[in-house]
Amino acid sequence: LLGTGTTGNEKRILQLATLSSTIESTVSSYDDAFDQFPEMIQNALDSITQKFFECDSAGVAYQPKLTIEVSEESREISVLDNGVGVPENHFHKVFEPNVSVKQLLGLKDQRGHKGAAVVYLQFDHSKFEFQVKTSEYCRKGTLLDGQVWRRKLRESLATDSAPPEPQYSESTDIHPTLSSYESGALVCVKLVDDDACDLFDGIFSTSEDRKSTRLNSSHVKRS
Repeated sequence: LLGTGTTGNEKRILQLATLSSTIESTVSSYDDAFDQFPEMIQNALDSITQKFFECDSAGVAYQPKLTIEVSEESREISVLDNGVGVPENHFHKVFEPNVSVKQLLGLKDQRGHKGAAVVYLQFDHSKFEFQVKTSEYCRKGTLLDGQVWRRKLRESLATDSAPPEPQYSESTDIHPTLSSYESGALVCVKLVDDDACDLFDGIFSTSEDRKSTRLNSSHVKRS
């Protein structure tokens, strides 16, 4: 397809069209209001499992921790773990479509190697945030309005106009609980309005619960 007679601009357009097609087909495969939870939790459990076996082999004590936070006010869902984290040289690959976090961790025997979950979380939400801490570094990467960027990319290809720039930023300002861990990661997504209504209607059964819910590996706490 990208032969010797293809110009640089044509190659770029083909690459963007392939990217757009990949994102659209991936996102369209998720059609349940609760899809965020299994995808975010599965990655955290895989990371914790690897940390457990590493510590067990080394004879080091390890207490797995997994915290899930849901806030209707901010329309955000976050999953925090004290697993192995992601190596610094692989951090930016998390933001590349079709790159699996499990592959970055070397989890060859785990399910879901195509990076579909990350694509869905990044480009079907108003915000995708990925925080990591290891013994080498700590970092937070934030992609804003991934869903809007996805639509604008589609439109730019249809109108032969310049593609939009993703709203991406980085900092070392990580969650205080993650900062207290030896290693781990936090994934946070912000839902778009319609999706948030469907999700929170399903989570909260009474009006008293419609504030925020916090779940972790040992108990459920509402505040």
